[in-house]
Amino acid sequence: MTFPLNRGNEVFVFATTRQSHWRHESWTTPGDVAELREAYRGFHPEARALLDACDSVLQSALYVRDPLPTWSSGPVTLLGDACTR
Repeated sequence: MTFPLNRGNEVFVFATTRQSHWRHESWTTPGDVAELREAYRGFHPEARALLDACDSVLQSALYVRDPLPTWSSGPVTLLGDACTR
């Protein structure tokens, strides 16, 4: 998945691979660009071109969380990651 940042000056690329050993919760842990490219070695050339254009990557784990029992209170409703505990 990709989307523009900074009025199109940068592009955010979200790429995910299964990592049974990764458990660190962070959105700012530096990753290894070569490792990411290797994980996508057999993918479509356009997908690989996006990764080849990256000069750095961050890594984070995705977790399955139980949803909160209540998402709304008065005029406030939580959405997305905010709804997990």
